[in-house]
Amino acid sequence: MFGKVRRLRANLVIPAVVLFASIVVLILEPVGLRVVRNLTFDQFQRMHPRKEHAKLVRIIDIDDESLQRLGQWPWPRERLARLTTALQQARPRVIAYDFLWSEPEQGQRQRPPARAAPAGLLADGDLALAAAIGHGHVVLGFALQRKAAWITTSELSASAATAWQANALPNSANGPSVYGRVHYVTGGASPLPFLQDYDLTVNALALLATAADGYGALNFVADTDGVIRRVPLLVRRGDVMLPTLAAEALRVAAGDTNYIIRTIPRSGITDITVGGRRISTTENGEIWIHYAPSRFTQNIPAWKVLAGMVPASQLQGRVVLVGTSAQGLMDVRFTPLGGVMPGVEVHAQML
Repeated sequence: MFGKVRRLRANLVIPAVVLFASIVVLILEPVGLRVVRNLTFDQFQRMHPRKEHAKLVRIIDIDDESLQRLGQWPWPRERLARLTTALQQARPRVIAYDFLWSEPEQGQRQRPPARAAPAGLLADGDLALAAAIGHGHVVLGFALQRKAAWITTSELSASAATAWQANALPNSANGPSVYGRVHYVTGGASPLPFLQDYDLTVNALALLATAADGYGALNFVADTDGVIRRVPLLVRRGDVMLPTLAAEALRVAAGDTNYIIRTIPRSGITDITVGGRRISTTENGEIWIHYAPSRFTQNIPAWKVLAGMVPASQLQGRVVLVGTSAQGLMDVRFTPLGGVMPGVEVHAQML
């Protein structure tokens, strides 16, 4: 009798210990478990990449050929204004720029002095671009960073870098007021403790950002091995929620003003509704991306748009992202598929 009781206790204790240990491992999530999980995720991606064509997303690519034909980056703002107007005439749902324009044009020190235009013309370029953006359906980006890290971008010059510590939040009196158009509706606990948190901001030029219909963070959050597996819809700086570029592209495309965030106390975010679409997320408000092979969006070279060689039917009603695959601009990210792809295409894959 007693022997049976002891065996029964042993049979119950061992599974209970294993179950308890498993729960502890899942909660603590040690580095080894995360590595194995990521490697498994990557293997599944390579075995079964997403195959369907993204019919509603197009990338306008400032590629190597566009730079060879039209000149090195950064391009004059007047040319970018013409690009914006040409895209708007095709009536896409939204145009999102994967670039950081943090300074007036005359502050771009990369241009050789012999080729620099008079200061008045440069200021006119900024005004022309702002006017084009103001015609609607344009999303611009800003950059966030933590104090312990640094950012690499083709247009962040030394003078802009000095503004990290002093730069105010984008919705303050010292920054663009575009955030007044966005509202956050929360259901459950506050989502702030669960969002990726940042300390520093580099805003887009206020003249440009205030003309835009949307304004989102350009940041990616890579895993420790440098691979982009998840992309956030929302992040935060202190106690202020901020959207990302892809989230703003989706919101503006839908003509919406709200983000609806649902959370579970002590567990985190469950989903975020953008543009009428309820999107399941991680507890930190991130999306796991199911990648398709690179260039799944049928990239369109920017020079062809400026030359009037792109039929409006290729862009009408679509989400248009403007970015670069040019090797010299180094905007590339590692993906689970085992290679790299331009940062703008990661935004497109997310959308």
